[in-house]
Amino acid sequence: MNDAQVQQQVQQMVAFIRQEADEKVNELRTKAEEEFHLRKLSLFEEQRERIRAEFERKYKQLQASRRIALASALNAARLQVLRAREATLRELYECSRERLAAFGTEAGPDYQELLERLIEQGMKMVQPEPRVSLILRSRDRALVENSLAGLQARYRQLLENSEATTPASEQASCVSISNTEQLDNSSPGGVIVTSADGRIRCDNTLERRLEIAYQQNLATLRDLLYGDSGTLSAFEEDLSL
Repeated sequence: MNDAQVQQQVQQMVAFIRQEADEKVNELRTKAEEEFHLRKLSLFEEQRERIRAEFERKYKQLQASRRIALASALNAARLQVLRAREATLRELYECSRERLAAFGTEAGPDYQELLERLIEQGMKMVQPEPRVSLILRSRDRALVENSLAGLQARYRQLLENSEATTPASEQASCVSISNTEQLDNSSPGGVIVTSADGRIRCDNTLERRLEIAYQQNLATLRDLLYGDSGTLSAFEEDLSL
């Protein structure tokens, strides 16, 4: 083999080695690029998931804060409405009390008739106690003294019709006006009927009757003034929008 052939063979070997090297470099470059893209995609997905999770966390926090703020606003508004309603109802009660006081101050025939009916009702609650005491305003004393005999007769009739009454208690029955206790003249009027020993006590004052009527009809008053119970819920629903 001459020098030219040797040189040619060497060049062929160099070319082959270079080709293999280039192929290996290309293979490594391609693999590196693939790994880079895969890693980049993985990092991108990780960051996107992290951002999504963070966004969801902050969104939930925002929703929770909004619900808390809305609930606080609803409660504050609801309390304000309830206070305004109760104030109106109390104003209505006070207006009724003033009218009752004016009615009792006039002390006309209508008031005298009502007072006697209240006394009779109280006596029914106190029977079969033989002795009954009437607690009145001092200004009503004269009104009742004029009808005391009739009240005494009606009470004796009540005792006669009561199975728990004995003849002795009927004979000893007495209706009297208390000299030791009386209602304030500034009150609307009415009467408190008690047994002689004070164990049984029937409060039939106009103020007490007004309070009972007010409590018994409170739901009806609310319905007349404000509609049914759904009104406040509708108000809250409007506020939540």
